[in-house]
Amino acid sequence: MFPVMNVRLLFVPLLLLIASEFYLIWERNPCNIRGEVNNYSLGNYTCYQAGKLVVYYFGLENDSFSAREKIAFVEATSKFGRWKGLGTFDMPDLVTYSLRNASFEGDIVVKAYDVDVQAISDEEKELLYNYSGAFVPLVIIGCRYYRVGVYPDYFMFGVNEKALEREERSIRKYICELRRH
Repeated sequence: MFPVMNVRLLFVPLLLLIASEFYLIWERNPCNIRGEVNNYSLGNYTCYQAGKLVVYYFGLENDSFSAREKIAFVEATSKFGRWKGLGTFDMPDLVTYSLRNASFEGDIVVKAYDVDVQAISDEEKELLYNYSGAFVPLVIIGCRYYRVGVYPDYFMFGVNEKALEREERSIRKYICELRRH
Protein backbone atom coordinates (compact mmCIF):
# COMPACT_ATOMS: atom_id res chain seq x y z
CA MET A 1 0.00 0.00 0.00
CA PHE A 2 2.82 2.40 0.80
CA PRO A 3 4.43 2.34 -2.71
CA VAL A 4 1.02 3.01 -4.33
CA MET A 5 0.63 6.19 -2.26
CA ASN A 6 4.04 7.42 -3.44
CA VAL A 7 3.00 6.92 -7.05
CA ARG A 8 -0.17 8.93 -6.40
CA LEU A 9 1.80 11.70 -4.74
CA LEU A 10 4.10 11.89 -7.77
CA PHE A 11 1.24 11.69 -10.25
CA VAL A 12 -0.51 14.90 -9.13
CA PRO A 13 2.51 17.23 -9.52
CA LEU A 14 3.35 15.58 -12.84
CA LEU A 15 -0.21 16.13 -14.04
CA LEU A 16 -0.05 19.79 -12.95
CA LEU A 17 3.26 20.25 -14.77
CA ILE A 18 1.84 18.80 -17.99
CA ALA A 19 -1.29 20.96 -17.69
CA SER A 20 0.79 24.11 -17.17
CA GLU A 21 2.90 23.31 -20.26
CA PHE A 22 -0.23 22.89 -22.40
CA TYR A 23 -1.55 26.19 -21.04
CA LEU A 24 1.69 27.99 -21.95
CA ILE A 25 1.56 26.57 -25.47
CA TRP A 26 -2.09 27.63 -25.77
CA GLU A 27 -1.30 31.13 -24.49
CA ARG A 28 1.51 31.64 -27.05
CA ASN A 29 -0.73 30.72 -29.98
CA PRO A 30 -1.88 34.05 -31.53
CA CYS A 31 -5.09 32.40 -32.71
CA ASN A 32 -6.34 31.65 -29.21
CA ILE A 33 -8.63 34.65 -28.92
CA ARG A 34 -10.53 35.38 -25.72
CA GLY A 35 -12.83 38.37 -25.36
CA GLU A 36 -14.88 40.58 -27.63
CA VAL A 37 -13.70 41.74 -31.05
CA ASN A 38 -14.67 44.64 -33.31
CA ASN A 39 -16.66 44.04 -36.47
CA TYR A 40 -14.98 44.53 -39.82
CA SER A 41 -16.63 44.95 -43.23
CA LEU A 42 -16.53 42.05 -45.67
CA GLY A 43 -14.72 42.21 -49.02
CA ASN A 44 -15.32 40.09 -52.13
CA TYR A 45 -12.19 37.92 -52.30
CA THR A 46 -9.12 36.80 -50.37
CA CYS A 47 -5.56 37.72 -51.35
CA TYR A 48 -2.39 35.74 -50.78
CA GLN A 49 1.18 36.29 -51.92
CA ALA A 50 3.48 33.27 -52.28
CA GLY A 51 0.91 31.26 -50.29
CA LYS A 52 0.85 33.73 -47.36
CA LEU A 53 -2.03 35.94 -46.31
CA VAL A 54 -1.50 39.62 -47.18
CA VAL A 55 -2.38 42.23 -44.55
CA TYR A 56 -2.39 45.97 -45.28
CA TYR A 57 -2.28 49.10 -43.17
CA PHE A 58 -2.63 52.58 -44.66
CA GLY A 59 -2.39 55.64 -42.44
CA LEU A 60 -0.75 59.01 -41.95
CA GLU A 61 2.35 59.48 -39.86
CA ASN A 62 1.20 62.58 -38.00
CA ASP A 63 -2.48 61.71 -37.53
CA SER A 64 -3.82 60.77 -34.09
CA PHE A 65 -6.41 58.33 -35.49
CA SER A 66 -3.79 56.55 -37.60
CA ALA A 67 -1.36 56.54 -34.65
CA ARG A 68 -3.80 54.63 -32.45
CA GLU A 69 -4.74 52.13 -35.14
CA LYS A 70 -1.07 51.62 -36.00
CA ILE A 71 -0.30 50.57 -32.41
CA ALA A 72 -2.96 47.84 -32.51
CA PHE A 73 -1.89 46.77 -36.02
CA VAL A 74 1.80 46.45 -35.17
CA GLU A 75 1.07 44.62 -31.90
CA ALA A 76 -1.28 42.16 -33.66
CA THR A 77 0.97 41.42 -36.62
CA SER A 78 3.98 40.99 -34.31
CA LYS A 79 2.37 37.74 -33.14
CA PHE A 80 2.84 36.29 -36.65
CA GLY A 81 6.41 37.35 -37.33
CA ARG A 82 9.00 40.01 -36.67
CA TRP A 83 9.25 43.68 -37.52
CA LYS A 84 12.64 45.09 -38.51
CA GLY A 85 13.55 48.77 -38.56
CA LEU A 86 10.39 49.77 -36.73
CA GLY A 87 10.87 53.14 -35.07
CA THR A 88 8.82 55.32 -32.75
CA PHE A 89 7.07 58.57 -33.45
CA ASP A 90 6.21 61.09 -30.72
CA MET A 91 2.81 62.71 -30.92
CA PRO A 92 1.38 65.27 -28.50
CA ASP A 93 -0.70 62.71 -26.60
CA LEU A 94 1.07 59.38 -27.24
CA VAL A 95 4.06 57.60 -28.73
CA THR A 96 3.30 55.41 -31.71
CA TYR A 97 5.30 53.50 -34.32
CA SER A 98 7.12 54.90 -37.34
CA LEU A 99 6.92 52.75 -40.47
CA ARG A 100 9.47 54.74 -42.52
CA ASN A 101 12.21 52.07 -42.43
CA ALA A 102 10.12 49.14 -41.28
CA SER A 103 9.82 45.73 -42.89
CA PHE A 104 8.13 42.54 -41.74
CA GLU A 105 9.08 38.87 -42.01
CA GLY A 106 6.81 36.09 -40.87
CA ASP A 107 3.91 33.73 -41.48
CA ILE A 108 1.95 36.51 -43.20
CA VAL A 109 2.85 39.28 -45.64
CA VAL A 110 2.48 42.73 -44.08
CA LYS A 111 2.35 45.85 -46.23
CA ALA A 112 2.12 48.86 -43.93
CA TYR A 113 2.41 52.46 -45.06
CA ASP A 114 2.09 55.97 -43.76
CA VAL A 115 1.02 57.32 -47.14
CA ASP A 116 2.04 60.91 -46.40
CA VAL A 117 5.72 59.91 -46.08
CA GLN A 118 6.01 56.60 -47.98
CA ALA A 119 5.43 55.82 -51.65
CA ILE A 120 2.89 53.13 -52.52
CA SER A 121 2.48 51.19 -55.75
CA ASP A 122 -0.37 51.77 -58.21
CA GLU A 123 -1.89 48.45 -57.11
CA GLU A 124 -1.85 49.58 -53.48
CA LYS A 125 -3.32 52.99 -54.43
CA GLU A 126 -6.15 51.13 -56.14
CA LEU A 127 -6.76 49.09 -52.97
CA LEU A 128 -6.78 52.25 -50.87
CA TYR A 129 -9.32 53.94 -53.15
CA ASN A 130 -11.50 50.85 -53.64
CA TYR A 131 -11.78 50.00 -49.95
CA SER A 132 -12.00 53.47 -48.42
CA GLY A 133 -12.13 56.20 -51.04
CA ALA A 134 -8.61 57.11 -49.79
CA PHE A 135 -9.72 57.67 -46.20
CA VAL A 136 -7.27 56.51 -43.51
CA PRO A 137 -6.52 54.72 -41.34
CA LEU A 138 -7.45 51.63 -43.31
CA VAL A 139 -6.73 48.03 -42.31
CA ILE A 140 -7.28 45.30 -44.90
CA ILE A 141 -6.87 41.69 -43.81
CA GLY A 142 -6.43 39.33 -46.70
CA CYS A 143 -8.62 41.56 -48.91
CA ARG A 144 -11.56 39.82 -47.19
CA TYR A 145 -11.95 41.94 -44.03
CA TYR A 146 -11.40 45.66 -43.80
CA ARG A 147 -12.16 48.66 -41.66
CA VAL A 148 -11.81 52.37 -42.28
CA GLY A 149 -11.09 54.63 -39.33
CA VAL A 150 -9.82 54.17 -35.84
CA TYR A 151 -11.15 51.36 -33.65
CA PRO A 152 -14.73 52.10 -32.47
CA ASP A 153 -14.03 52.27 -28.73
CA TYR A 154 -11.68 55.21 -29.28
CA PHE A 155 -14.55 57.66 -29.59
CA MET A 156 -16.10 56.46 -26.35
CA PHE A 157 -13.01 55.96 -24.22
CA GLY A 158 -10.08 57.71 -25.92
CA VAL A 159 -6.70 56.07 -25.53
CA ASN A 160 -7.08 53.16 -23.18
CA GLU A 161 -5.57 49.72 -22.91
CA LYS A 162 -8.85 47.80 -23.13
CA ALA A 163 -9.88 49.43 -26.41
CA LEU A 164 -6.41 48.91 -27.87
CA GLU A 165 -6.36 45.24 -26.77
CA ARG A 166 -9.80 44.69 -28.30
CA GLU A 167 -8.65 46.06 -31.65
CA GLU A 168 -5.42 44.06 -31.53
CA ARG A 169 -7.50 40.95 -30.76
CA SER A 170 -9.82 41.76 -33.68
CA ILE A 171 -6.96 41.99 -36.16
CA ARG A 172 -5.51 38.68 -34.91
CA LYS A 173 -8.92 36.99 -35.14
CA TYR A 174 -9.41 37.89 -38.79
CA ILE A 175 -5.82 37.00 -39.68
CA CYS A 176 -6.24 33.60 -38.04
CA GLU A 177 -9.51 32.99 -39.83
CA LEU A 178 -7.90 33.45 -43.25
CA ARG A 179 -4.34 32.29 -42.71
CA ARG A 180 -3.35 29.03 -44.37
CA HIS A 181 -1.70 26.60 -41.97
